[in-house]
Amino acid sequence: MSDWSGGYVSDVEYVPGYYGEQAPAAMDLACIMSGVEPARRPGTNAPFTYCDIGCGLASTISALAAANPVAQFWGIDLMPAHIARAEAFRTAAGIDNLTLVEADVVALAHAPGADLPRFDYIALHGLFSWVSAEVRSGVIAFIDRFLKPGGLVYLGYNTMPGWTDTMPIQKLLIEYAATRQGPSAERIVDAAGFATRMQAAGARGLDSGIGHKLFPDIELPELRTRHYRYLAHEFLNAHWQPRYHIDVVRELAAAKLDFVGSTNLLENFDGIGLSEEAREVLGSVAPGPLRETLTDYFLDRRFRRDVFVRGRREISADTREAALGDVVLALSGPRPPPDKSDWPMLSARFTLKPEVYDPVFDRLEKGPAAIEDLCALVEAAGESATGNELVGMLVGLDLVQPVLHDVPAVTIEACWRHNRVVTHEAFRSVRQNSFTLALPVGHCGGQFDLFQTLILDGLFAGVPAEIGPLSAHVLSRLKVPPEAMQSPPVPEAAIGSAPAAEEAAAPDTKEGTDATPPKPRPAGEIVQNAARIVLDDLLPIWRQLGLIPPRDTD
Repeated sequence: MSDWSGGYVSDVEYVPGYYGEQAPAAMDLACIMSGVEPARRPGTNAPFTYCDIGCGLASTISALAAANPVAQFWGIDLMPAHIARAEAFRTAAGIDNLTLVEADVVALAHAPGADLPRFDYIALHGLFSWVSAEVRSGVIAFIDRFLKPGGLVYLGYNTMPGWTDTMPIQKLLIEYAATRQGPSAERIVDAAGFATRMQAAGARGLDSGIGHKLFPDIELPELRTRHYRYLAHEFLNAHWQPRYHIDVVRELAAAKLDFVGSTNLLENFDGIGLSEEAREVLGSVAPGPLRETLTDYFLDRRFRRDVFVRGRREISADTREAALGDVVLALSGPRPPPDKSDWPMLSARFTLKPEVYDPVFDRLEKGPAAIEDLCALVEAAGESATGNELVGMLVGLDLVQPVLHDVPAVTIEACWRHNRVVTHEAFRSVRQNSFTLALPVGHCGGQFDLFQTLILDGLFAGVPAEIGPLSAHVLSRLKVPPEAMQSPPVPEAAIGSAPAAEEAAAPDTKEGTDATPPKPRPAGEIVQNAARIVLDDLLPIWRQLGLIPPRDTD
């Protein structure tokens, strides 16, 4: 690590990814659900300013900028390699409303002539639990100086006590890696190998389950390299420290920030995922930072997605419902089976009440619909549901996303340019298992798996929407003969909301389980199956989201 990095891993680039929870609409919805005035009301296409501190390779902010061309975006990162790569993509995609800055945010916070506007939204994903107390203070000073009154802050951070079982492995990795030579990406591999040997030798201080998730057997070299790049950034930072929510709240108070809620909208329902006994215990503690922190003890959260506001303005329940009534929802994937009870974002199992949600899904399968209209359909079926419930449950379970009905042509064109660069470079200059695309109707982005991305590349290039031609296109891009035996990939979500990298070690993720791996099959069969799923289930939804461009687009 270099002296200028302040103990942060800077000799290897971070992994790309899309973090939808830091989208402006996600922050605004968290506010409304919590009874707080948002930075912007739903349905507006008014300009705004947005800053991503520690933007990395800028995958998230590039997609958001393309999907919101009337807004102005700034991405700040300390690492020159990140900004150089992000700037090259920005130029190729023609994203003119994105400014990328290589800078130390602590220096910017105090620079007399810092040429930055005041922001409606500021986002930090992961950074706050990776840097020193000095840098955290600098971040808070930056927010205090540049966030508008009424503005929102998204803060994603590793959370205690959820990371307690991982701390011994982190200590081992960073100390052992310090004894090795070479770049961080090589030293983390050596340290991981040594940790695995210790576990095999019976080291009781290391959780074998966590180790299994941290150090999976990944066959594809590019994906293995990407995973260890993440591990280097996660575990080799000199000031790595998961944070208790109550301590974060105390720190951010210096910038006049109040905690609002979570962009994981399900977490804004008090008591969700808790047993009756747990709710009774927590009910004896007054609402506030302590109760929120104690809830983390029960839910074993490893990563929080908190929203803070500068100037909390309460809204009434009626105002909240009226604001949510204007929210328009669109399906983000096929409707779930009626008996589905296992949801990856929740530890508790439950099924959606069919009397309430069947009319909702029946309507959404025909196209986007406003919450107000969906509530009326539920009432006509003899049931009741508030806008708060429908938004929180459906968006929180990743079944729908908020959208705008009237999407300007400039937004469609900006997203098209962004997505064409991504799909063209997929598995050429960029070899990874998921890719970020911009969604014009949702004014946001999403992650798509490799097959979905290459199928979209074919559709963008005019390949007929048929299994045979699309499969041939994908195999050609992969340079794999159809008879080659391959292991099927793990299926991604409908619009590609792949698990975030920082949750790779979480006990409740699907990665690293002991399930029997799928048997190798001919590549042609695997690709044809992927194309069939896209054409049968996903293509109509992608068209609703504005992802598929007009057929006469070059």
